[in-house]
Amino acid sequence: MATLVRQGRPLALLWLHLAILPRWFVAPAAIVAVVLGGVVGHAAAGPLALAVLSGLALSAWAHMMNSVLDYEWTKLDRGEVGARSKPKPYTGGQSVIPAGIATSREVTIGAGFWLVLSLFLILPVAWESPWVWAPWLLTVPLTFWYSWAKTKWHPEVPLALGFGPFATLLGFLAGGIESWWLGLMAGVPLGFLFGFVAEWWDQAQDGKSDWPKWGRSLGVYGGWKGWPISVLLGLGLLITSGLHAGMVALGALAPLTLWALFMFPMSASILPWIEQGKTLAVLGGLGLIFLYSLLVVVLQATSH
Repeated sequence: MATLVRQGRPLALLWLHLAILPRWFVAPAAIVAVVLGGVVGHAAAGPLALAVLSGLALSAWAHMMNSVLDYEWTKLDRGEVGARSKPKPYTGGQSVIPAGIATSREVTIGAGFWLVLSLFLILPVAWESPWVWAPWLLTVPLTFWYSWAKTKWHPEVPLALGFGPFATLLGFLAGGIESWWLGLMAGVPLGFLFGFVAEWWDQAQDGKSDWPKWGRSLGVYGGWKGWPISVLLGLGLLITSGLHAGMVALGALAPLTLWALFMFPMSASILPWIEQGKTLAVLGGLGLIFLYSLLVVVLQATSH
């Protein structure tokens, strides 16, 4: 792949920018979050579909720019293999620039394509519901905040906002502005799950390489110190459950969605294998939290 890309082979370049760098493993999380907001806000199918596609393009933009920023700005992805963020069982997009497969300029141009595509996809929705610009515009700069926050102990915050409240609000506002705060609150459990819990696991894998480069986050610190990360992940699942129950109490989510929490005991049961880095366990854990998100959407829609 690296040789083909360096030689400018069109298919290899296309595959790189359309399949590898956008890190589509997160697509289910982005889709269900936007759809959940649309279900809560009773958005019509057409505008909601465009909001989902726009959200996916925004996710691709953010991940590609993150590859550039972590190489050029925070420098967490510089160095030899073992001294930089390593490829995970679910993605290797962060290794493209340091491995010499593509330049930062090329990846930036590719990210710009996804941002422009997201803009064009949201335009018809904004024509009918102008307030949809608010979450869209708030989401665009999150990738810069996230990269900077990796050295300031809070990368979970921008990540949680992007995969939670801002995404659900994007879907909600595709249907109108009334009671917009419900769309914002509905995304809180998803945001914590993907922005905090999943991020702790991801960052812990890079603790040994990122801590000496001033990477600062709870996950990085835990990985550097050799903490039993399964304990932290288990605590995160409990907090997510509490947040979910809180959103039900506030009326943002339907009581029926509480059944989705049964995915968490299954996730907790494989935490020891996830801690050991077993590929099947890691992918299974991701699958279970994605399934939780999907069940929340289905149960929310069923309750209407």
